[in-house]
Amino acid sequence: MRLFLCEKPSQAKDIAQVLGARRRGEGCWIGSDVTVTWCIGHLLETAPPDAYDGRYKRWALADLPIVPQRWKLQIKGKTQASTRGLGSNGTKNQRKL
Repeated sequence: MRLFLCEKPSQAKDIAQVLGARRRGEGCWIGSDVTVTWCIGHLLETAPPDAYDGRYKRWALADLPIVPQRWKLQIKGKTQASTRGLGSNGTKNQRKL
């Protein structure tokens, strides 16, 4: 299965037609071996400081700068509907965003 992530719905519709994905799903177009979906705006954002350590819930000058070794990302609330076709952890068929 191949997944194509497009910038906007109209682009997804055009690409889906070319790839033969003619069945409309929830937030996507589906073909025999292809799914074409889209996003509206940024899908992910960096996690807030308290996602790394509870003590960062309340900022203190002594804790700054907060620079994690590995940045965490989370799905933005406004674009959550755009990620439904990608799966609960942001992947579809083991392909990561």
